[in-house]
Amino acid sequence: MANIKAAREARGWSQRQLVEAMHRRGFAMTQTTMTRVESFKRDLKLNEIADICRTLHIDPEDIALNPDDFKGELEVSTRRGAYADAADALESACKEYETACRALYSIGVQDDEVYIDPDPFTFWGRLARTSCVGIAKQTYEDGAGKWRRGNADALAPDDPMSGDGRS
Repeated sequence: MANIKAAREARGWSQRQLVEAMHRRGFAMTQTTMTRVESFKRDLKLNEIADICRTLHIDPEDIALNPDDFKGELEVSTRRGAYADAADALESACKEYETACRALYSIGVQDDEVYIDPDPFTFWGRLARTSCVGIAKQTYEDGAGKWRRGNADALAPDDPMSGDGRS
């Protein structure tokens, strides 16, 4: 599976990093298995191919392409992967931020930068009830979304501007 190795390397991942990314997504595979797959000592089951493709953001039909033809698909999968990594990092950071704000508010800290007003009719109250991820997506849709709407073919499948309802 030369294309799996090429896609993994294009992401800058070791076999271990790929296996860890698969585990975070609920897919089971060991580094030993991945080594055997990449060295053509073990065939993949269909569900394993699907799991690897989802983790690397590769279209499953592209994995079977001639390696020279597959090189053209690497840029797309690498950018989709970078997008997914950034979205995951944003979501994680927003959850940490919200937890920290709640912890400060619970002990009475009401600094302007972290203040969460429990009154739903104030600006801060509405903001407190809107997740950080929601705010980031709305900002994205309002700003960068204008460019993205004009370039729909460049969208990752889970991009909030894709309009397919998977965001």
